[in-house]
Amino acid sequence: MRGGGGRPWRRLRQVGHATLAVRDLGRARDLYARVANLVPTCEEPGRVLLRSQFEHH
Repeated sequence: MRGGGGRPWRRLRQVGHATLAVRDLGRARDLYARVANLVPTCEEPGRVLLRSQFEHH
């Protein structure tokens, strides 16, 4: 797989924190749960917190 500029993507090892703005929160939550294997930890109106299934501490 190639990234921007024709360079190969690097293998992602760990993400500490990411904030994403999406149009359809429900679809985004389902996508990241299915594709990235993230699980919801908190859901509030207009906001969902997801985490991996691996503890980092």
